[in-house]
Amino acid sequence: MTDCNYEYYTIQTDSVSSTVWIDGNQAQFTSHLMRPIKDIVEVSIVNCSFDVTGSNVVYIKSDELTSLFNINTLNSDLVSVPAAKSKTNGSLTRIAVEASSGRTIFKQFDFDTTSRYITPIRKLDRLTSRLYDENGDLATVRSNTFITYKLKCSLENLCI
Repeated sequence: MTDCNYEYYTIQTDSVSSTVWIDGNQAQFTSHLMRPIKDIVEVSIVNCSFDVTGSNVVYIKSDELTSLFNINTLNSDLVSVPAAKSKTNGSLTRIAVEASSGRTIFKQFDFDTTSRYITPIRKLDRLTSRLYDENGDLATVRSNTFITYKLKCSLENLCI
C-alpha cells in the first residue's frame, strides 16, 4: 500500500565515521547529511548500540530533533537542578544500560521511541547526537556508538 501523504527516511549515524566529535567525546557527535531532509513530522530510533559505563540509563538526545513534548524524569536528588533537567528534557528516549555485558543494544520493537512534531521541522542537514547519563551529565562512552533514526516527512501533492 502506498502512503501518498508521507515519505520515510532511515539515517544511520555512528561516532566512528562522524565528521565531528564534540570536545573529542564519543558521547556527543555530529553527522552531516549528504542531502537535506525536509518537513519532518515524526522521528523514532530504530536501533542503537553503545558501551556506557557508570550509569543505569542513557538519554539519547539530538539537538535538531528536540521535542518540547518529551519530558524525562531524573533521580530524585536532581529534580531541583535546572541544568540537569534541561539537558535530558527533549530527549528522544531513555534506555536502560546493560550492566553485565557492557554493550547495550536497543531494537526498534523493545519499546516505542516515537516523537511527533506539531509544526514540521523544515530542514535537516545534520544530526547532533548526545548521550547523557542518569545525572544529566555526558555519559562515559568506552567505544563506538551507533544510532539509526527513522524520519517521517510530509509529502505535498506528489501522488498520482
